[in-house]
Amino acid sequence: MAERRKLTRFAVSAPVRLIRGCGDEATSYETLARDLSAAGAYIYLDDSPLGVGEHVKVEIRLPVPGADDERADAPPVVGSGRIRRVDAAGLGLSFDRRLRFVG
Repeated sequence: MAERRKLTRFAVSAPVRLIRGCGDEATSYETLARDLSAAGAYIYLDDSPLGVGEHVKVEIRLPVPGADDERADAPPVVGSGRIRRVDAAGLGLSFDRRLRFVG
């Protein structure tokens, strides 16, 4: 099968929080991203309770090179996206638009 991605993926191990719903109905999932591009990410989530087509908010904490604790002072990168695929180990997420840094 030919590679369909147009943007470069980067291997990462970055903490991620996925948020489904809003307000009192919101549910969040703390996990890790395996890879990341400007268009999306692969996120580990065993036996995902989330399904293809669902819309979620996403917060990613990227490492800060040279910091004592590389994630201690890192502002989250936030955005939203749609789940494009789910497998036994996690899910593929495509971002709605560019992520933004908060902080």
